Amino acid sequence: MVARRGVSIGGPRPAWGRLPPRAVVVRLLRALGIAAGVVVWATFTVSEGNPADAWSYWWAAHRDDVYADVVCCGFIYSPAAYQVAYPLLSIESFWVFVGIVRAAEVAAAVAFAGPAAALVFWLPPVATEINAANINLLLMGAVLAGFRWPVVWTFVLLTKPSAGIGLLWFILRGEWRRAVLPVAIAAAICAVSIAATPHMWAGWLARMAEIDPNPGLPFPFPLWLRLPFALLFVVWGARTGRHWALVLGTILAMPRLYLQSPAMLLALLPALGMDQAARTRAAAPAGKSSGGSMVGAERFERSTS
Repeated sequence: MVARRGVSIGGPRPAWGRLPPRAVVVRLLRALGIAAGVVVWATFTVSEGNPADAWSYWWAAHRDDVYADVVCCGFIYSPAAYQVAYPLLSIESFWVFVGIVRAAEVAAAVAFAGPAAALVFWLPPVATEINAANINLLLMGAVLAGFRWPVVWTFVLLTKPSAGIGLLWFILRGEWRRAVLPVAIAAAICAVSIAATPHMWAGWLARMAEIDPNPGLPFPFPLWLRLPFALLFVVWGARTGRHWALVLGTILAMPRLYLQSPAMLLALLPALGMDQAARTRAAAPAGKSSGGSMVGAERFERSTS
């Protein structure tokens, strides 16, 4: 169908007055969620909060040895991740950096929660995640976007490589190119980084050796104990087409789980939406879908093929 001026590809969109009451409520709730996100971001910006994780990232780019201080302000990601992120990390103002990271985290939360976005900011893990200016929600955004653009898995591989177990989804579904692409890019970046800055990699490995492999409360479960369950969810999800299982498996495969880690569970909401879209499309008789539904189905197919 060819798009005409004022007409969407999936057919004309009804005006607000002709929308079903449920659709109006959903749109209003989405708008409320966006407004709540802006308020949350502004509140943390004005009060400053406690962006402890952001400080660890930013301070690494403003001292001589990135991996020198292992007690306070330790940068735990690989030198390759540091070098790729350096243009952002090197921003002169710490609070500008914090504002950018928090804005990205808030945007991810709003995108994941949809109409329920105004409520999720009241959840302690979500509030703590945004306050600390961590990257957990951004990682889950990469996992979700990876269904359509596998290259974004490179971000996951460079920061939390154990979570790369999620790439088995593509392998088990026979989509080898989608799995190989981010691995190849991450490997190339690491190879160049090792050749250019071998001393940084030596410092990073020393830093990793000093980290206690046994995490503390509230999730005292080491990676080796969680990894089999993560693998089980990813394999089962790939075999049955359950996107939410891949998301959960990826969360379980994170190197460590912290107080704010449950915030990543928000990514289950859009993943469940993907599964529902797939079931709806499979149940629809061939050629009976409406224009708008067909466009949505085609987009979903492109995102998972």
